[in-house]
Amino acid sequence: ESFKHVHPSSSEASAKPFTPENLQACQAFADSHGNLRLAFHIKPSHVERYRFTGEEAIWHIYDNTRIRFVLFTYRQNKLARWISSLEQTKQQFTYQFMEKPNHPPLLLIDEWETLCDQVREARHAAEQYGMRVLKMDFMQMVSATCEAAKEILYVWLNDVERSEIDRLECLPQVDHRFPHPEGLVDRVGLENALEIERQLNGTAYEWMLDLHATSWPPGHEREACFEW
Repeated sequence: ESFKHVHPSSSEASAKPFTPENLQACQAFADSHGNLRLAFHIKPSHVERYRFTGEEAIWHIYDNTRIRFVLFTYRQNKLARWISSLEQTKQQFTYQFMEKPNHPPLLLIDEWETLCDQVREARHAAEQYGMRVLKMDFMQMVSATCEAAKEILYVWLNDVERSEIDRLECLPQVDHRFPHPEGLVDRVGLENALEIERQLNGTAYEWMLDLHATSWPPGHEREACFEW
């Protein structure tokens, strides 16, 4: 959040690379505004976007700020997450699986497993550097947001008694999520749906074709990206 204050406009922020200098500016902003506590929130896409290895991303944070808490969030249905991400950025699906000069065929499983490896690497690095680490399922965060926030505070603010955090009142939760069409074809179109099914059918990821499914089937937990 402090990084957004240093670079408040979205266009400016997107143009600012994830560099030691910008991280130092973020820390300086926090220092100039009193006793602010900084945390680092990692999604797989963050690691990919800045072209770092997971360990490099953590090292930049550790070396250039006083951040010592890392929150890893994940969504077990990677297909649902991937589609939602594209919808939020208003990207089109028409080119995703077509062979064009600048758009080679997208191999979903390879992409997901590469990102998982990078996030695992980031998590190991954070633990090696002695940072406090918390992983949290996306569905846990959106279905019980207040309780999730309390859990984050408890791990993040390790000098605060649990009883103080438990006393925080949770207001009734309002779901602001936009309802999506039911099926895969409705979300991505017939051609893309057929290609996605071709890639996932017969694999450990086949269950994700049901976009409403939120967790790995029994017996497959060991294959989940964030099992540790």
